[in-house]
Amino acid sequence: MKFYHIDTKFDFGKYAGKTLQEVLEIRPSYINWCIINLDHFYISEDVIDEIKSIKPEFALSEEELQELNNKYDARNEKQLDKYDKHNYYSDDSDWRRETFDALTDGMYGDYDENVDIGSLMTYLGYD
Repeated sequence: MKFYHIDTKFDFGKYAGKTLQEVLEIRPSYINWCIINLDHFYISEDVIDEIKSIKPEFALSEEELQELNNKYDARNEKQLDKYDKHNYYSDDSDWRRETFDALTDGMYGDYDENVDIGSLMTYLGYD
């Protein structure tokens, strides 16, 4: 899945080479189509808000919002499966360190043995 931002260029279809903002100006319904029909296409709530500030009449249907939620949930499940300690690690401390690094991407400093991974995952929205 690719997270599209307002300045992300499309690398597929008839709008290849154009940014999401340019496509929005040319044919906003194409963005709606991408949400429903392309597994790799994702826009966040922040991007939706930015789109609406540029083009206030832009709207997403319940189906489109649900599709975005489904894509996001599937991505999170896939990432968590990647770090499933029962599949990849025999040492719990290795799993904890790798999971911390994967979840935080350096945003919360270095790993500390006292970190509660379960609470961190809840805080970051992974439950």
